[in-house]
Amino acid sequence: MINVIRISWAVAVIPLLLSCDKPPTSIDFSYNLDSPDEVHLMPSELGEISGLAKINDHELFCVEDEHANVYRYNFSNKEITKSKAFSDKGDFEGVEMVDRHVYVLKSNGDLYRLTMDSSQFLKGDGSLKLSTKLPEKCDAEGLCYDSISRRLLIACKGKAGKGKSFKGKKAIYGFDIKSMKPQKEPVYLIDVNEVREMRKATNAYTLYERFTSFGGGNKTFNPSAIAVHPTEQRLYVLSSVGRTLCILNMDGDLDRVIKLNSSVFKQPEGIAFDSKGTLYISNEARGGKANISVFYYNPKLKE
Repeated sequence: MINVIRISWAVAVIPLLLSCDKPPTSIDFSYNLDSPDEVHLMPSELGEISGLAKINDHELFCVEDEHANVYRYNFSNKEITKSKAFSDKGDFEGVEMVDRHVYVLKSNGDLYRLTMDSSQFLKGDGSLKLSTKLPEKCDAEGLCYDSISRRLLIACKGKAGKGKSFKGKKAIYGFDIKSMKPQKEPVYLIDVNEVREMRKATNAYTLYERFTSFGGGNKTFNPSAIAVHPTEQRLYVLSSVGRTLCILNMDGDLDRVIKLNSSVFKQPEGIAFDSKGTLYISNEARGGKANISVFYYNPKLKE
């Protein structure tokens, strides 16, 4: 009898698990994330692609986990057109272009500034290493530029900071471009429980998460990339863990949580926008080929 009960329980749970993993319908959202408009397979050099930055409407800068190289990828030619080494090996997680400089983020919090030449590529005079003074065990993964406040934003995958006020939170810190100094306090604190509750409200909270949450683990949200939407002025925060996309207004309020479809997003690690609002999300290889999925901006989807 015990074996029969166990089998019956498994038969009942498996369909629920599969159904709960389906992403919710996108309402009041300008992208169809279930169906990319383009998918670009990456060459082997970008198998561990981890960060994206817009150059123009058909080119991106890319970085990957294991090598201190910046790659220039052209969507028209579907190839890497240039690459440049700027430091020793390390875990590089984010890249951003601001004016005539390119910034690259290392997971330990180191920030590298490289200067571009007239062809919008990197000069051969090395890089400037900047101190971000991020909290210990921050595990920095996301980098983007807030043009209104003239600061870089850096997302911590790990600990937000010391003290009870940081417990259960994920932090995004600022780095002022003008003074070239980090801001001591986080610009944004995202409550993981709030993310979890919003996912539950939209039926995006999987049965797997329900079971694993009993052990106190966070299987919902650990930021891996961030980007500011160029027209909506909202902050998009991507998490490979839980395949979660959180959207915040620039005051830090959580507007929306989206569970990403696992068939489209195998391991989402990078995010960027071009000036038209086109959304780019990169996925690491995970046994196949890394890719960049492209989603056209379509405000009519809100109607």
